[in-house]
Amino acid sequence: MSLVAAVHATKHDGPSLLPEMGLAERMAADLLGTRMTVGPHPMLLYRKELAARRVRRAIDIETLSDGTYVSVAAGAVICRQRSGTGRGSRDFR
Repeated sequence: MSLVAAVHATKHDGPSLLPEMGLAERMAADLLGTRMTVGPHPMLLYRKELAARRVRRAIDIETLSDGTYVSVAAGAVICRQRSGTGRGSRDFR
């Protein structure tokens, strides 16, 4: 019996034998396989830790007083955009 025939002959109607993927693992698989994810924003995985380290979100910078020292800026490039002609494009990966 060929390997393909053996796979087709094997019936398994129960739950998957593989452990369920966590959010980070699913997101990584999406990004590796399709270069995009339709789930939550990837920064969701890091927000708590970054907040504990007092890293400011970009949206919060506007609320700081003038002259406030900001030592760390963080972010993630989540897409790239090309002009209609493709000239002058930048690829940030």
